[in-house]
Parts: sequence; structure tokens; C-alpha cells
Amino acid sequence: MPLARRYAAWGIPLIVVAAACLVYMVLTSGYAWSKHSAIMRSAPFQEGATIYSSSEPDRNVIVWRTADNTAYAKVLASKWGKYRVLVSSQLAPQWDNPALKRTWATFKAGHGTNRFVAAVQEDNPAIATIIVSNDNIDDVVLTDLNDIRSSSTLYMELTLDNGYAAGTAESPSTGPGGIVFRELDRKGRIVSVGR
Repeated sequence: MPLARRYAAWGIPLIVVAAACLVYMVLTSGYAWSKHSAIMRSAPFQEGATIYSSSEPDRNVIVWRTADNTAYAKVLASKWGKYRVLVSSQLAPQWDNPALKRTWATFKAGHGTNRFVAAVQEDNPAIATIIVSNDNIDDVVLTDLNDIRSSSTLYMELTLDNGYAAGTAESPSTGPGGIVFRELDRKGRIVSVGR
């Protein structure tokens, strides 16, 4: 019987040490216990509200609006019930079209892969979809969606929901040009093209 008590006496300190190691790993890995805590640990480190959310299997793209009315796209990942922001990027207006605020970024998605994230805010209610691509518009601006798709290594269709849309795609290692945003109306016609 004394041998069983000796092993039981070691059980409680071992559990305390294991719990302390777990808490230390969570605090130093960038993960937080809640989505809100993870969001607050990322730029701009300000209170705000989630105004758009796009769920994907292992990550969630949100648009976070701060008190000063600035919007940020944040990619929120979860692992073992903990949360971490992988990337945070401010939405900014296009220089030639201030009604469209957009951002894009790439981030490491694990297993040696990179992902691309795009988020948009459109103030024009006539716009239904935003096409994000990386075709070259320096010489010729393509207007056919099939031509755009075949000329791009990155192609995303973001359907607006109350003026917002966001999503991720596999990040191209190379591409023909910069990131292009095209606004489409409800009939699928291209209204504007810009970077």
C-alpha cells in the first residue's frame, strides 16, 4: 500500500506541471482562448465589431470594423479549440474608384503552402460580385470572364453580402501581373476594372 501512495503523491505535481506547460505553449504560440482575444492580439489592437464573416474548413475570414470606422480583413485560424490571427490587412479605397475598398495579402497556411486572402467593401448597391485576378491589364484589359480566368494564375469570385465579401485561395507562386479587382453588376457585366 505505501508504494501506491508514493505514486499517487507524484500524480498531482505532474498534472500541475503538464497544465503549466500547456498554458505556456498557448500563450507563447500566438493562440488565444477565444476569437475576440485572438483578434485583439492582432493589428490594429483596437476594439471593434465583426461586420462580415466567411467560414472555410480550417480558417475564418472576417472584416473587423474599429471605432474610427476603419475596416480590416483578418484570417482567423483555430487549432485544438484555440484561435490565432494569421494575417491582418486594412481595407483601402481604390484610387480611381473610392466606392470600392479592398485589400489582399498572402500568408503561410502550413505544410509549406501559402494562401491568398482578398476582402472587399463595396458602397455601390448596383454591384453584386467582385472578381479578383492577377491577369496583366497594362496592355489589354480583358472583358470576357473565360479569358480572364485562362490568363490568370489567381482567380476568385467574391459575391457581395450587404456590401462585403472575403475569401481565400491557393497563392500563386508566379503570375502574369498584379492583383486586379473587377466590379460586376447583377447581370454579370463588368462595370469597372482597377488595382
